[in-house]
Amino acid sequence: MSEPNEKTTNGNISGADDDLERLLNETDPNVTGGSDADESGEDFNVFGTTDEDITEDAAELEQILNEQFPDGVGSVHVVTPGDDEGPINVEALVNRGETVAVTAEDIKRVTEASKAVEEDIKDVSEKAETAEEDAEEETEKISETAEVSEEDIEKAKEAEPEDIKEKEPFNIGREILEWFESLVFALLIVQLVLTFLLRIVMVDGESMTNTLQNGDRLIMTHVAYEPERDDIVVLDSEAANKVLIKRVIGIEGDKVVVDYNKNHVYVNDEEISNEHIREVMLDSFYFDPQYSVDAGVYEYEVPEDTVFVMGDNRNDSKDSRSIGFIPKSEIMGKAIFRVYPFKSLGRVD
Repeated sequence: MSEPNEKTTNGNISGADDDLERLLNETDPNVTGGSDADESGEDFNVFGTTDEDITEDAAELEQILNEQFPDGVGSVHVVTPGDDEGPINVEALVNRGETVAVTAEDIKRVTEASKAVEEDIKDVSEKAETAEEDAEEETEKISETAEVSEEDIEKAKEAEPEDIKEKEPFNIGREILEWFESLVFALLIVQLVLTFLLRIVMVDGESMTNTLQNGDRLIMTHVAYEPERDDIVVLDSEAANKVLIKRVIGIEGDKVVVDYNKNHVYVNDEEISNEHIREVMLDSFYFDPQYSVDAGVYEYEVPEDTVFVMGDNRNDSKDSRSIGFIPKSEIMGKAIFRVYPFKSLGRVD
């Protein structure tokens, strides 16, 4: 007899009941249940079959079950004469099929899962050991850092900001000395700035009215200054023999036309604004006649390295109309800010 199939399910064994019953009915149609062996010692028979018939039928039954259920229906135990379990019993076979057997594949999967769990437990253990070692190293580092020597403490005290050090007793003499030193240093800085960067100049006269007034104090810058049209400049005029404050009308290469008949000034044939002038311009006898091109009209070609300047109070101003073009070398700087009087404090333009 061949070895029984390993795999079995309740469904497979239950499905085999019909085949088993059919086989038995075919063997003896008149038999519906089991029978005890003849007590007289005659040949052992079940359902009217002999011992030889049972063996053959069992082999045939196993073959049918294997063909019908190639995946297995579990073990089928065929009882032969002499077994303690007695003759074949259909009901017993059915009851046995209700028990589900664990297949070798299931056992293999469980075994593999157990191995995976063991590996995971091993990994966790190794990681825990590594973390413990890292924690010990970190603790050692912290312990080493925490060991601060007295020398380090003294150095830290010396490096403390002044406001958290222990306050020294108030000393008025030292305070006065510190204030005096600060004042001298501030004055020195101001002097350096005024000498090399800025200067304060005073307006003398009415030639720039209404833009500037007599007595105004102005801050002038002279570092790398290059005069431009409409700048208010401070110049040390050799022709006038005094320091003047005027407005630049034209620079080198410009053509300046002063037309007293129309009360306008033109630079390169473009009319400039009259918003700064005090009053209507009047032709005066002291203007240089060599530049007159018509009655009441004067034309000036500004030479190289010079500028043409006029006062905003054009009827009371000594400027390029009378003293000529101003060399750039005589320009001291540009007035940029009025610091006095305080009510007029602000930018100069």
